[in-house]
Amino acid sequence: MKIPAYSVFVLAGLLGGCAGQQPPVPAGTEPSASPLSVPTLWRTEADIEADEVIALLAYFQRVQALPADEQRREYVAVNQQFGKDKSENSRLKLALLMSIPGAGFRDDAKLMNLLETAASRNAAADSPRRELLTLLTRLQAERIRQTGQLRDELRKSEALVKEEQRRSEEQIRRADEQQKRADELQKRADELQQKLDKLLAIDREMRSRGSNRTPGR
Repeated sequence: MKIPAYSVFVLAGLLGGCAGQQPPVPAGTEPSASPLSVPTLWRTEADIEADEVIALLAYFQRVQALPADEQRREYVAVNQQFGKDKSENSRLKLALLMSIPGAGFRDDAKLMNLLETAASRNAAADSPRRELLTLLTRLQAERIRQTGQLRDELRKSEALVKEEQRRSEEQIRRADEQQKRADELQKRADELQQKLDKLLAIDREMRSRGSNRTPGR
């Protein structure tokens, strides 16, 4: 299932708004300093998370465009990295990588486990990581739902095909039985005709002998 581009960009835009906020300038202070000169002490945890999430979204857009073999190599590397580093950023990176539509290494059960065991699920509602996690969880749940529906429809189709095949085989069996009975009847009719022909031949022969006798003898 391809992650809708508008969902990614809307979320990126929302998170970008959080990341772009700057602390208020105290009254009476000249705003002569450039925004880039604001001390990093002013950056909140939400600001840092927002930058990480935006970087993750950019990463997803980049790896999604890679050839399949390069995507697999990236998956192997990121999976090994996550085995050593269980940070939320590594978890989300692996989850995004496993969300690539049509990826051969995609594992829905493993992906859902990654999302369900993420610490971001218990974060504040406005947490950038939680917003990304919520989006991924909903998309994955929808994918699983649609996959389940497709499997149900496939099972129903297979059941209908089997039932139709069974009916066809039953009709063929009945046709074979009818043909067999017809052949038997035809065989009996032929035998009766042969017997009748023999009786008629005998009758004609007897009549012929009787007509050839001399009168008075």
